[in-house]
Amino acid sequence: MRQRLEGEIKKRLQLLCEGEDLRFDEPMRGHTSFRVGGEADAWILVQDASKAKELLIFLEKEKVPYFITGNGTNLLVADQGYRGVILCTAGQR
Repeated sequence: MRQRLEGEIKKRLQLLCEGEDLRFDEPMRGHTSFRVGGEADAWILVQDASKAKELLIFLEKEKVPYFITGNGTNLLVADQGYRGVILCTAGQR
């Protein structure tokens, strides 16, 4: 099982997400239609496609697991949570 996001990765995510809605250890039950799910290491509401691209390049380079979601309809997240970053595109312009 992958370790939680720590140290330098968290700091770099904070810098990349300045002005975005970034939350660490975010309970996913508030972001799914079923209202269930453990914590994601990080949850980011991505506002535009260019920011999403920038984040995806960073996550791929650093080998950080990620999952892209929209409004969370019909999405189930394990009670153990998600070790990685959830990119929510529901706020995209």
